[in-house]
Amino acid sequence: MSKIFGEDSNGNIKAIKTDTAGNLKVNISAGSSEYTDGASSASTGTLVLGATSGSVAQSLLVDSNGRLSVDINSGGGSNASVYVDDADWSATSSSHTLIGGIFQSSEGSITDGDTGPLRLTQNGHVKISADEIGGNTINTNGGNKDTGTLTVTIADNDTNLSAIKTSVELLDNAVDGNYLNVNLNIAGTDVDANSGNKSAATPRVTIATDDINTLAIKTATDAIQAGMGTGATGEWRASASNPSPATLDDDTFSDVLEVGNYKNIRAFGKFAISCSSGMPIFGSQTSGGTYYALGKQVKLAQQQIAIGGSNEFHCGVVIENAPKFLKFYNNSGGNIDGVEVDFVKYM
Repeated sequence: MSKIFGEDSNGNIKAIKTDTAGNLKVNISAGSSEYTDGASSASTGTLVLGATSGSVAQSLLVDSNGRLSVDINSGGGSNASVYVDDADWSATSSSHTLIGGIFQSSEGSITDGDTGPLRLTQNGHVKISADEIGGNTINTNGGNKDTGTLTVTIADNDTNLSAIKTSVELLDNAVDGNYLNVNLNIAGTDVDANSGNKSAATPRVTIATDDINTLAIKTATDAIQAGMGTGATGEWRASASNPSPATLDDDTFSDVLEVGNYKNIRAFGKFAISCSSGMPIFGSQTSGGTYYALGKQVKLAQQQIAIGGSNEFHCGVVIENAPKFLKFYNNSGGNIDGVEVDFVKYM
């Protein structure tokens, strides 16, 4: 069996003793200052705990209530134990009384009733997870609200909110059923909405000169104007070589009347002598083509009228949807003198 020995203050070797339970026996001897366990402090000394400052032993201090007095060094430097207010922080050298936290790329878990460190991000920010408010689990979906939806209250005197409210009310006032009433203003002038004649407030519409449909309309209009000739009225001569009034021989056509792109024509005039049968009208789509009778009723019909005690022989005809070229024909059985006919072409 081995024994453990120690040396006393006089240099003598002594065996270290234990009690019967194996506990190390220690005799604290401080003269009159020794404190006896279980005795009152008034009848015994005090056992002093101490620390060293340099090579000098100092006793630990307590306040009047027996609480240990601790001086936290905040003067800075290598011995500082707290971070000085408003001082610059330097990594690895500045001192700070820290609140414990931990960063874990894969976080662990703690069970009910256990304590644990604060969770930090990789940059040292405290991680906060607001899972519940007022006992309700907060939802993060984008659907309809429920008991877990956060409620935001905006002050009713907020300037921007009041401006939005006013704008929405103005828009609501402008809604008329499914339509939005608006006032159109151009260059400071409200555009009129009447259906009458134009005014200074009537908007103008400019069509591009290279618009395909506009050019097609212009081309068609020019063609119609060219086909109409220079005028819609004139003289339908009995003979191209003789001015009216002229004689139209029996079994002879009159001069050609070009109708052009006009649809209708009214012819009217008179004969110097009676032509009771009238003169039938022939038509063709080409000037030198074959001419066909337009019907029994389509002819320069004579009307005998007594004027100033003398009989006059007037004639006339209206032709609708006329062909482009017309002639009238003398089939009365004799020459008709003094043939004089005017016309009006119209759409």
